[in-house]
Amino acid sequence: MNRVRGVAAAVALAAALLPVMAIPAVPASADAHRESLKVVWDGLRIHPGTPITARGRTPRGQALVALQVRLPGGWRTFGTTRSAANGRFAVSGSLDWYGTHRIRLTTTGQHPIRRFARVKVRPTYVPRGNRADHAFTDAARGVRYSFNPCRPIRYAVNTDDVGPDQLQLVQQGMAQVSAATGIEVRYVGVSHQIPFGVEPTRPPLGQDLLIAWATAQEVPALVAPGAVGVGGPVRLREATDGRGRPVTEIVQSAVALDSEDLADSATYSQSYLDTLPTWGEVILHELGHAFGLDHVAATDEIMYPDVGAGVYPDGTFRGQYDAGDLAGLAVNGLGQGCFGPASNRTLAERQDHPSGW
Repeated sequence: MNRVRGVAAAVALAAALLPVMAIPAVPASADAHRESLKVVWDGLRIHPGTPITARGRTPRGQALVALQVRLPGGWRTFGTTRSAANGRFAVSGSLDWYGTHRIRLTTTGQHPIRRFARVKVRPTYVPRGNRADHAFTDAARGVRYSFNPCRPIRYAVNTDDVGPDQLQLVQQGMAQVSAATGIEVRYVGVSHQIPFGVEPTRPPLGQDLLIAWATAQEVPALVAPGAVGVGGPVRLREATDGRGRPVTEIVQSAVALDSEDLADSATYSQSYLDTLPTWGEVILHELGHAFGLDHVAATDEIMYPDVGAGVYPDGTFRGQYDAGDLAGLAVNGLGQGCFGPASNRTLAERQDHPSGW
């Protein structure tokens, strides 16, 4: 078995998954004016990428109509439209992250009319394992690391050692992280930097996450027997989440993947599904560290530290987050609400210390 190692270090301000509301948010406690508003909901049990649509007719003719999702701290809009002169409307929006979410349709005005529903967003596969099988970096010290889920994660990729074809592998992994957390991710281009190297470096401004292929000579942590990747925060600061709880905000994070092991086609498959252990599993594992997860003892989770331990009954290896992984990423996702400042002090960087992973 080959051991995947994670790296903890310090971190950066994260990002908004959903667009800023086009209409003002109304406190959850406000009472809606009771008028007739007929609504038919489409797509309340969906997979990511499937739109949610509400159709109906307002009693007041033309009005601005919005779809909103409930988060700690208030409601956020994810779809808007204006009804026709006769009041008819169809408004759509996407909630592309897993979980059961409370949503509502609301109109504008002094007496808004609202209708509520719940939507369940599920993976296209059945996650195996136990939801309790997840852990957070430095949790024993009472610390939880997380990006601000209300800001997009801007990531850059260094494929200098392996060629641009490997970019797609990384983008597939980032799409899974986004679906698990609800955090928007944005590819911002190529990088030529290497994190966790002999010379300490961190992503430049404008990048929240750096993912690089590198050699063991360039990244000392990859010298360890069986190490094929390292990952974790590189800049941190104190904050509070949407419920007012203290959290250590990841400002910037990084992943380094062993480019020499990538060439070992007899041991690893450059895919997310094969009869060999896959690089998809490695990438998802290290991205888990970059987003604040630690190792677990359950072999049927991506965050188990040995690549190749989680073979499926049909003999395949699959790069997909399992039940415990998804539960941990959800805790660090949009459901915790938007972060507020707790301190302007940026914590000390620890980017060249594997911290026992």
